[in-house]
Amino acid sequence: MKDLSIDRPSTEETEKIVKEMYHSIPESSSGMYSFSELRPVEEVYYDFLKKGDSLIVLRNGSEMEGHVNYDPQREDIIHTKAKGNIYDLYIDKKYRCKGAKRQLLQHVVNELRNSS
Repeated sequence: MKDLSIDRPSTEETEKIVKEMYHSIPESSSGMYSFSELRPVEEVYYDFLKKGDSLIVLRNGSEMEGHVNYDPQREDIIHTKAKGNIYDLYIDKKYRCKGAKRQLLQHVVNELRNSS
């Protein structure tokens, strides 16, 4: 979609995305994890970001319309043919089924290919 762009989130946007991802863990894990079992949000996601996870956002102007949290395969993970992992993907409802997800994922795939 030509009106959308991809870039890195600001510090404030990163905090917002991280909190949204954290609060979706019980639902996205089908109840396998509850909030009472999780480490604090500051530890869970910021540890991953320090280890090399990446966040990118999909924008329409200055508004965030989606994001993806991913990482290149790290040395401490069992080696497979995979080049990386996608942990979280969100696209605003108004951009679903319009190519926005494909645009965002293609950007991630290109970054992962260039990092190997």
